[in-house]
Amino acid sequence: MGQILDKSELVQKQRSNLHITSSEFLFNRAVMSLPPTPQTLSEPLRVHCRCKALSGTVTTTPTFGAGTYCHCTRCQRRFGAPFSSFAIFANSSVKWDNATKNIPGTDTLVPEAFKVTPDWDAVTDAAATSPNGVVDCTRCGGRIAFFLGTTDGICLMSGAFERDGEAGKIKGWEVIRPAFHIFYESRVVDMKDGLQKWEKTPGPGGVEATE
Repeated sequence: MGQILDKSELVQKQRSNLHITSSEFLFNRAVMSLPPTPQTLSEPLRVHCRCKALSGTVTTTPTFGAGTYCHCTRCQRRFGAPFSSFAIFANSSVKWDNATKNIPGTDTLVPEAFKVTPDWDAVTDAAATSPNGVVDCTRCGGRIAFFLGTTDGICLMSGAFERDGEAGKIKGWEVIRPAFHIFYESRVVDMKDGLQKWEKTPGPGGVEATE
């Protein structure tokens, strides 16, 4: 699903016809600035939609080392919620069950029920041509993930992870628990949870927000 670009490539792409949004640019810069290498999990995590036609196993820790809360306007419109909660994983870290087809343009195998709905490019007023979009189940409509076009990874929604019995608690929550908030400047609700907050993204040049 694309690749992490170096700074010169990002600037060149941003200035060219291969348009990427400012949030993509900032988010990719943040990913590049994070040194931790994902570690193999001793107990893999499970993720699935409501009907489980989309289900898979996560074998490593997230790219960020934790999950994140995102308050960007794209997530607000994409998910119809005040903010989103997700963790980014390398595509190779997610092994999909009954994977029989490739995501177009990639060697990533996914189930038949795996559908990517392209994001909308506000500049061209058309569907995005980069691998940007949400992942829905064609059977139950469950939205469990999304892609950012400039990173070689998938953003898995926190709510899609397997639950632990009747209590409904997420298995492996300590692995994907959000550690900070991003794009907090566009929040629609204040979050007084003591977590670190960034006006846009973390990393070099990032500006911390206040509660």
